[in-house]
Amino acid sequence: MTYNKTLKWLCNTAIATMFASTPFLHSCVNAPAGSNPITIDSLTYTSGCEGNEPKRCLNICFEYPTTKGESSRQFCLDVLNDYLRFVEIEDKQCANLDEFKTLLHNYSRSVDSSYIYPDDADIIPEWFIKVKTEVMHSDNRVVTLKYSYSDYRGGAHGSYYYHYLNLDAKTLRPLALTDLVCDVPQLTHIAEQHLIAKAKDLELQYPDDFMFDNGFALPNEIGAGSNGLVLHYNIYEVAPYALGDIELHINYSELTSILSDKLER
Repeated sequence: MTYNKTLKWLCNTAIATMFASTPFLHSCVNAPAGSNPITIDSLTYTSGCEGNEPKRCLNICFEYPTTKGESSRQFCLDVLNDYLRFVEIEDKQCANLDEFKTLLHNYSRSVDSSYIYPDDADIIPEWFIKVKTEVMHSDNRVVTLKYSYSDYRGGAHGSYYYHYLNLDAKTLRPLALTDLVCDVPQLTHIAEQHLIAKAKDLELQYPDDFMFDNGFALPNEIGAGSNGLVLHYNIYEVAPYALGDIELHINYSELTSILSDKLER
């Protein structure tokens, strides 16, 4: 894979000419579909990568959600600060979009400054961070964002994980799980049955091959999809890295008796 191809993979947007010796920061906007109030914007940071055998190569692409209108300031406080926590810029908060972009840029520069390899190294691996953002579901009651993070910053392997954020479609304020279902214990019971079936498909033993400390528990990440709930265990959450992440899909038809008015069909 060439570095030019890698950059296109990191951020599928038009990239302006890169400067040979200075980091490059680029912003691009993808228009929302239909009545969806969310716009996906992005910032790309590139350092090195020039020439056939670059001494260093760092590519970063942050895709993130934005909105306009009266809710934009509250959106920054609720949604963009949640994003900063997700990408592990946990000690910072933003009050507006400009502050948010500055924090992403400063974080990119800090990653850049940590990229150090000996001059005589045989192979200089590319470092990257990619955050993909998509509107997984949108109707007149709920908007669900799905974030996919992947990186390589040295070591034996990179990392990847996912995050879901369910929003009230009118206010764009975050929704709790109890805003989506009225009986969490019942959802937990149904989810466990799905995991048992998933374990069988993967030829695993439940619960022996899973890392639940005190019995089955729902994952940290749950998203409201168009046809059902997505329950997503990230790597290391309940299983070793080798097993990867585990995703469960529960159709709304199985949850009819416990759906809130936000999701009832």
